[in-house]
Amino acid sequence: KDNVQLTFQAEKDGRPTQFTTTADLVVGADGIRSTVRQFLIGEQTTPLRYLGCIVILGICQLKDISIESPLLDGETVFQTADGNVRIYSMPFSTTQYMWQLSYPLDEHTAKETSQQGPAALKAASLEKCGSWHSPVPELLRATPQNLVSGYPVYDRTLLNESMLTSDRITLLGDAAHPMSPFKGQGANQAMLDGLSLARAIFSGVDNPFQKFESEMLERSSKKVQASADAAKFLHSDVAIQKGDVTRGQAAKDQAAKDQASGVKNMTRAQE
Repeated sequence: KDNVQLTFQAEKDGRPTQFTTTADLVVGADGIRSTVRQFLIGEQTTPLRYLGCIVILGICQLKDISIESPLLDGETVFQTADGNVRIYSMPFSTTQYMWQLSYPLDEHTAKETSQQGPAALKAASLEKCGSWHSPVPELLRATPQNLVSGYPVYDRTLLNESMLTSDRITLLGDAAHPMSPFKGQGANQAMLDGLSLARAIFSGVDNPFQKFESEMLERSSKKVQASADAAKFLHSDVAIQKGDVTRGQAAKDQAAKDQASGVKNMTRAQE
């Protein structure tokens, strides 16, 4: 029976070493910079695609926040935006709140800010939102530096089935379909991938990976695109449009208006 040989780089007694093993099947679930993906299709086939913004994350103890607020009651989720910067916050546990702040930034500066570490990321957060409504500044100031992280936001061009031709090696989660965090779908899609893969293997078909990949790519592609769209409209005037609609629907409505306006202008020009 065919199998796959795997060689791992490791460390033993403080020294670099290698070890080799074999497997019947290999599932690359090793993230957006997946080594397994590079082996299967190469880095340049679907390179990282910068989505034009940075995300900064933090976790804060409620007891460390200097004020009381109905927005920090342990149950409330809130989001504030100004058409450029946005912050989203929700309970992380019964005693903690997490926050996610994002704003447009060129790729070089986003990388540089991320590499400077937690202190620079926290300072950038306070520079953007330090004068916003309560409890946003208090939440940011009370967050310990060691619980602040951040990164430039990337995804990748969508895979298609012709790129996944192995019946022994496949990809799952961010290794297959990395996406922005702005629709909250990354982990959800990875869990669905696991379920879909298990069902395909259990079904007894000759090529379970092909069956899994077909379902996975069709399902996740919509989420990748929606997440990329959200990276744009959540940092635009769409985010602060009035109306009892989701921001996604507001973006679609605005796009329809822009298209109609463009058609009218073209018609007038032709007249």
